[in-house]
Amino acid sequence: MKVNKIFPTELWSDRVENYKQMNVDLLDSIYNMKDYDKRGIEISNQKGWHSNYFHTYKKSTNLQRIENIISEKINSIEFKYNLKSSLFWANINPKGAENSIHNHRESIYSGVYYIKIPQDSGNLVLLDMYHYYLDSKEIPKYTINPEEGMLYIFRGFLPHKVEQNLSNFDRVSISFNFYE
Repeated sequence: MKVNKIFPTELWSDRVENYKQMNVDLLDSIYNMKDYDKRGIEISNQKGWHSNYFHTYKKSTNLQRIENIISEKINSIEFKYNLKSSLFWANINPKGAENSIHNHRESIYSGVYYIKIPQDSGNLVLLDMYHYYLDSKEIPKYTINPEEGMLYIFRGFLPHKVEQNLSNFDRVSISFNFYE
């Protein structure tokens, strides 16, 4: 797995093996969740759909599989913490949707797995927490142009946002938090 140090904190990234068919199956599961729970929840999402946490739904085999893959990746990078619990949720961001700046400070690790990424559907932007919390006028940032099948893991305290989806198609991803 590739590791980049940014701001200086780590950003882990990896392409999930055999992601194409898995993503087709995940899309089906996620849109079924949305049909069941049209409202979802509102946290940092602007106009998009944010599912409830996966444990509140009857979990499909597809969702369990991606949870296992992500958990294995997390466990391969961390031995310092005894990570006991995790939360997973889906995001469907249609045209015009975005996620405002936020963090997951209660979690040790957070991240996102990309399922469907049309061109111009919004970048993931990670912000330098030091400058962000000092309320600096210029905040260094690290921008990721997401790709389908890519998994990104970062520290939960890292401020981040997702830019507006300018395409005519949904951007679909799964996000997660891991706790001690």
